[in-house]
Amino acid sequence: MTAPPSEARRVSVGIGQLAISRDPKEVLVAYGLGSCIGISCYDPQSRVSGLAHVLLPSSDGKRVEDREPARFADTGIDLLLRRLAEAGASPGDSSSRSPGALLCSARRTRKNSRLAKEMPKPSGNG
Repeated sequence: MTAPPSEARRVSVGIGQLAISRDPKEVLVAYGLGSCIGISCYDPQSRVSGLAHVLLPSSDGKRVEDREPARFADTGIDLLLRRLAEAGASPGDSSSRSPGALLCSARRTRKNSRLAKEMPKPSGNG
């Protein structure tokens, strides 16, 4: 893994938040994940990236608050993918290995490992 350039601006994504960036000088970070899951996506063709800092696996029908749109994985992941598409990313087929397919990964801890196992396999090389 390569360290970000020193001129990079770090954008902190708090619990329940998500961020989208088209700026190659921005680095999206989620500090102190603990039992949370950080879900990152990148479209190499459009150079759009996104990060969601998910706290809980399921909303169980609870209303999602505007100030924490990514609090729940079942609603936050869909919102992350929608916002990426709005910014110009091309999610494509999750089973695709074609260039330009959206690449997604999850950083997890044991507490939320069940959710990460249920995520679709990331597309791209790998």
